Amino acid sequence: MADELNLQTKVAFNKGGTSVAFPDANAQIINVNVAGDRFIQNRQSIGIVAEPVDIGDISLGGYAAFINRDATNYVDLLDAASGVIFCRLKPGELAVLRLHLAGGAGPLVLSALANLAPIDLEYLIIED
Repeated sequence: MADELNLQTKVAFNKGGTSVAFPDANAQIINVNVAGDRFIQNRQSIGIVAEPVDIGDISLGGYAAFINRDATNYVDLLDAASGVIFCRLKPGELAVLRLHLAGGAGPLVLSALANLAPIDLEYLIIED
């Protein structure tokens, strides 16, 4: 089967008399082939000390969507092996991105770290 994953996106920015829409109407929907059959959808409490994100049996990476459900504090997503922050979600923000194992070495290990108080991180990861 092909095109198992459907991604739809539209970003509109209006400020100071300037309006921008991205992408154009022809590129707002993409379909992605997914070779794997594993996924995880979860909502996890993340504290103020870096802690592992429960990704279940996901080991190779893939598309991921994250939402910070807190109204006050941001959360950082980190590569657990290096401690490098690769994404920051401010209160209420979301991000959709592709997770990738650097150098093909595994398994994929994510960590998260809340700012001043614990937050709820909601996410969906679909393995390649």
